[in-house]
Amino acid sequence: LPVGGSGSSSSTVGRDCARLPPQQLQRRPNGVSLFAVAAAAVANAPPAGLAEVRLPCGLMPSQVSDLLDRDITPDDYEMLLQLDESVARPTASRAGVERLVPANEKDFLGENCAICLIAFESSDAVKALPCAHFFHKECIAKWLLERCCVCPLCGEEALRPDN
Repeated sequence: LPVGGSGSSSSTVGRDCARLPPQQLQRRPNGVSLFAVAAAAVANAPPAGLAEVRLPCGLMPSQVSDLLDRDITPDDYEMLLQLDESVARPTASRAGVERLVPANEKDFLGENCAICLIAFESSDAVKALPCAHFFHKECIAKWLLERCCVCPLCGEEALRPDN
């Protein structure tokens, strides 16, 4: 990078520093000069001592900052999926799922399972949640054991976590 010497009216870093967003100039650890931050921004590289470290969510700070400063687009799907997979969810125990009450055939015939969207048949194993929503036994078991312990329709607690 050309840096102005004596007699130079301004440096490349100085000119480009004026175009940087203020928050980029303010976010710097102690001991890292403003000049180092500006020079790195101009060169598109983090300065020494300011290297990005992956956050517990799995994203880099620049990715999170970028998501906060603009609209989400379909191109962000993979990044959002990575963020979603890093969030621990309270799930139910297998014993708790097995204790769910079987539904009466007259209550669910003519309805669809909201998880798989397939119509219930009289021969289906159907479970009822405390909120009175019905699901195929396999569908709701997978939801409660792997996804979360609330009803996928109304969000009411279906089972206590790990119960």
